[in-house]
This record gives sequence, C-alpha cells and structure tokens, in this order.
Amino acid sequence: MAAFTLSEMLDRTNTRANRDLDQAELYSLEALIDVAGIEAVLQGLSEICGLKAEHIAQAWQDTPLAKRWATLEHWVWRLPRQQGCRPRITSEAAYGLSAHAASNPNHPEVTENG
Repeated sequence: MAAFTLSEMLDRTNTRANRDLDQAELYSLEALIDVAGIEAVLQGLSEICGLKAEHIAQAWQDTPLAKRWATLEHWVWRLPRQQGCRPRITSEAAYGLSAHAASNPNHPEVTENG
C-alpha cells in the first residue's frame, strides 16, 4: 500500500476546493471588497494562507502542502504592491453601484437601491 502525504490525499479527494464560487458567495465577496477595500481583502487572504501554512507544517508535518500555502501567501501579498496595480474605477462604482451589479438586475444592490 502506498503512503500519501496530506497534500497528495487532498489533491486526490478534495474536488470542492477546486470549484468555482457560487453566486451567493460572489455577492458576499463583492460586499466584503466594497466595505473593506480590495487591498484589505487581499491582505486578509495572505494572512490566512500564512496561518494555514504554519498550521499544516506544525500539525501535519506535510512540507509540500505547507509550501503551497506559503507560496500562495507570498503571491497574494504581492498583488496590490505590484507597480501599476490599481483598481479601475468605473462610472457605476463611482455612483455606489458595482459594474457587476449594474449588469445584473437580480443583484441585491440593484433591487435594494432601485
């Protein structure tokens, strides 16, 4: 019987981790970005990735998986710091309505704000 690391087992069994966000999750993420800002959300994602890397390294001793999370931490942390990486403000966003919401009549922002 072959022995697998935690990361190998997750790669084989965790199809949920590779799925797209559903519409409700996208709306929640968009709302978080609207409230906190994209840079704060990316910073939070970076911190979560770092904490996961530390936990996996300490609790599971799965170095490959811990390195994957640490790589994600560094990659996400760098995103808003790259030169020329500034969010583009659309006219809808300037008026308090995201571009995504403006194109979707069923979006909560559209139904609540008219």
